Amino acid sequence: DLSAEEKKAVCADRPTCEIVAVTEAGKGAKGEKLRIADLVLGLADLPNYFPEEGCRSTEAALESIDKFDGGREIWLLADGAAPVKLLPLCNDGYGSAMMGYDEITVGDNSLTHAQSGGSAWRWDVSKTFQLSPLALVAESDCSYNNTAPNTAELTYVDRRTLEVRAYAPAPRADWTDAEIGCPT
Repeated sequence: DLSAEEKKAVCADRPTCEIVAVTEAGKGAKGEKLRIADLVLGLADLPNYFPEEGCRSTEAALESIDKFDGGREIWLLADGAAPVKLLPLCNDGYGSAMMGYDEITVGDNSLTHAQSGGSAWRWDVSKTFQLSPLALVAESDCSYNNTAPNTAELTYVDRRTLEVRAYAPAPRADWTDAEIGCPT
């Protein structure tokens, strides 16, 4: 659903560029129509700032130990403005467990990027952006040991209210029914 001009702007001269999704993102601060383009590159177009062996940006690459691609890019398309690359992503497994993922959620004038990875120590991070005007508005970070309860630490930052909250088990609390993972 991109015009030829938009596709040329986001793909440039990268012949392996494949647009995998275009998502409506509501209206911007000036009433402009917003969309998010999600694209995947082939190994031939792997950016030089990603690992030499490539990335695992597609379901097929995530399911195979030896299938790599050239990474993933998330672009903002706003009527009347040049496209803006928001996120260059290269899932290399995000840890020795090779279970990492990137999840993009698009809302009305917002985009959230959630990322997870690790091995015995797991981590989840999330960043929420306002698209117009472009601003980071919230972020969270959680880490925990996947083999032991009571190890999670979660930090949430609301950049609009300048509020930070941190959650972790109290040292002397009775956690007999504790679960493994990030607190909800």
